[in-house]
Amino acid sequence: MDNLKRLGWLLVLLLWLVIAGLFMTWELRTPFFFNDPQINLLISLVFRFGMSIVVAYFAARSYVLTGSSNLFFLGTGVLAFGLSGMAGNTTSLIGGTTDTVIAINNIGALSASVLYFIGSALTIRGKGPPQVRPASVQVTLIFGFLGIIGFTALLTSLALQGALPGFVAAQGSRTQLNNMVLFLTVALFALSSIVFMRFYSRSRSSIIYWYSLALALLATSSAAFFLSKMPGDLISWAGRSATCLGSTYLLIAVLAAIRVGESKTKRP
Repeated sequence: MDNLKRLGWLLVLLLWLVIAGLFMTWELRTPFFFNDPQINLLISLVFRFGMSIVVAYFAARSYVLTGSSNLFFLGTGVLAFGLSGMAGNTTSLIGGTTDTVIAINNIGALSASVLYFIGSALTIRGKGPPQVRPASVQVTLIFGFLGIIGFTALLTSLALQGALPGFVAAQGSRTQLNNMVLFLTVALFALSSIVFMRFYSRSRSSIIYWYSLALALLATSSAAFFLSKMPGDLISWAGRSATCLGSTYLLIAVLAAIRVGESKTKRP
């Protein structure tokens, strides 16, 4: 397990170095970009949406077993991240513009980072993950998931109607609003990762370890999109790789949580 943890951390470091290298050598390289809407949708469906649904399911299952509030915010956060990714890339096939796609994706990512940050803030306040009374677990879970689905539907509707502020300027550059949303997303993901890594240093919990690395990767992904020069360039593809790997780490975290929850229920 220790070797697997080291490998997990090394992959995060490798992606950081790749993104930094691509950014610093931008002027030295021949510009390259690939931004096919159908390919983007396929990747989003398989990794950002598909993996998120799996993680949300296991997080919900583990939340019911343990009552840990961190698992509730993990589940709702990853659902917000996955649904917004699917919704944003789907609009590109039904008349949505580049601005529509980016607005839904980035606002959804910001919403997910807020939920993760709330989970980390609750951890700071206590000695460990706060617990919820068993009687209210299922009700809280249902309302939380329905709230995320409703928010994503409303966000998509507003974006398609052109009711959201612009995220892409007429000449194709990002607006200040877009930059602000991405900056906040990176900051919240990174802060949450730091909080959980500090908690891991005391608890040595595998759940917290993979959770913190996953959040670090989601921060890396958002940072890559912030640093990218144009949609579909190499930096943004490195960001997509970070998203896929981060989703995998979240899955490892919730599977570890499931094992812990089941072991507790089996004790006499």
